[in-house]
Amino acid sequence: MDSKDTPQDIIERQILELENQIARLREQKSRMMNRVSADTGNALPVKNLPAQNFTPDEKIKIFRNYFLGRDDVFARRWCNNRTGKSGYSPACKHEWVRDICCKPKVKCSDCPNRAFLPLDDIAIRQHLTGAQVVGAYPLLLDETCHFLALDFDGKTWRDDIFRCKTHLHRSQYPGGNRTLAFRRWRTPLDIFCR
Repeated sequence: MDSKDTPQDIIERQILELENQIARLREQKSRMMNRVSADTGNALPVKNLPAQNFTPDEKIKIFRNYFLGRDDVFARRWCNNRTGKSGYSPACKHEWVRDICCKPKVKCSDCPNRAFLPLDDIAIRQHLTGAQVVGAYPLLLDETCHFLALDFDGKTWRDDIFRCKTHLHRSQYPGGNRTLAFRRWRTPLDIFCR
């Protein structure tokens, strides 16, 4: 730093350093993605472009590729503003339709009128734009899966993660750890954790 530097010069130099750091991190990310691709034998559907450069249809395709599960049903997040409770329930064509939906007296799982909505491009587009929060059902009808989402809570979450024999991607969140295990082939559920 030169004694003649103005505050603007200092800020511009710091911005340049940050931009260089971002470029190094992007290169590192690209190397890591290529290594993951080589390890699994499958190309990941990720371009070396910022996410905003993907078309909406490309984003839907990437979502479908990563969260490959049942497409005949999906879960929709709900929140009760009065009680503060929230959760996920299967998205139903008849939800809250008068004289058809019996909520809250009858649970969705017991409802004779339930008609699950498929996980189609419209539902995914609404999820990606923030209009709704979608939950995938990774366990297929033949009891195989392409990915798992595991939620480790409590004091033993670290030990619990190490008990799983698959490669896991960990992402922290308040109150525990959420773990995603991505596989690029159809896998029986019992192979993930034994």
